[in-house]
Amino acid sequence: MSGDRVLVRKRLVGMIGVVSLLGLGALAGVGSDASPPAQASTFPGTNGQIAFTSQRDGGFAEIYSMDSDGTNQTRLTTNAEIRDTDPQWSPDGTKIVFISDRDGNNEIYVMDADGGNQTRLTTTDAGEFYPSWSPDGAKIVFGSDVDGDTEIYVMDAVGPFMPTKLTDNSDSDEQPSWSPDGKKIVFVRSTQNTDIHDVIVMDADGMNPTNLTNNVAAIPVQEPSWSPDGTKIVWAMYPNAFQPTYEIFVTDAVGPFMPTNLTNNDVYDLSPSWSPDGTKIAFNSERDGPSHIYSMDADGMNPTRLTVPDNDFDVVSWGTHPNRAPVTTTTIPAGSGSPTPAGGENHREHAAVAAVAVIAVPHFTG
Repeated sequence: MSGDRVLVRKRLVGMIGVVSLLGLGALAGVGSDASPPAQASTFPGTNGQIAFTSQRDGGFAEIYSMDSDGTNQTRLTTNAEIRDTDPQWSPDGTKIVFISDRDGNNEIYVMDADGGNQTRLTTTDAGEFYPSWSPDGAKIVFGSDVDGDTEIYVMDAVGPFMPTKLTDNSDSDEQPSWSPDGKKIVFVRSTQNTDIHDVIVMDADGMNPTNLTNNVAAIPVQEPSWSPDGTKIVWAMYPNAFQPTYEIFVTDAVGPFMPTNLTNNDVYDLSPSWSPDGTKIAFNSERDGPSHIYSMDADGMNPTRLTVPDNDFDVVSWGTHPNRAPVTTTTIPAGSGSPTPAGGENHREHAAVAAVAVIAVPHFTG
């Protein structure tokens, strides 16, 4: 392991311990102007390319794409000593939203599917992380540390980029992902000073949070994602307090919440992403030594390695074929201003406490 990936692992070491479950608490300061998307995605979608982060060319993390069978691997960002991470495809498969620290701190950017027209969307003095498109492409939800603790925000994808705060509490809320119908958001909550990590589902306006995991044993969880038909949620989690290696679990989205381990091995399996047609899950794994990108059937069978060079790792995002997309997203106009990333730190280095971390974002004007 090297570079950014090592720092992720170091941050998670020693975070396993059995503690008493604390009350979830009410969400405060929920923004009233957040509205659900105008339309829901169509299922099944047509499988397009997979976007991922890699250090295969040396230096810092860059974003790449490839066909779903691992062919046509293409580097999309080229920035020496800059980290470009967290790629997520737009619903129509024509754009990628991502995080870059090219101007100092982690900010949200968008680019065309071929890497062109890289445009900065946020301008803060802190950091933004893990952006995710709404199913209709009209909004982007993300985490940020502008307020000093991790909270979740949503903003219009086409500007003006004035985020609405969806969570407001003493916990760290991060890694949000929209449900396919646009009505719900799933995310990770890390309770301060206890190392409790849970998967939470809330309404798209921040109301009615529901704890899916009730993680009394403080087992780290991260990167939850809805299946394209909205019936299941997949995430990465330690199998137990005595096996500190992530595995990929899936559970019914409406309960009973009984996670099933899809990967079952003693190495890291992370960053699960459903194929648009719902038949497969892409992920990264160290089962062959260095980290690589794999795909497997939605039931965990037939894992297939897609990449050859070392140091291909999270975040993985499986996009819709742009010529056969079920919905269309609005084109984001070219913006002005230059990026301002988080003190040169990758978001995976940023949090020293939470197993998976991101933080808040109040003022987004430049």
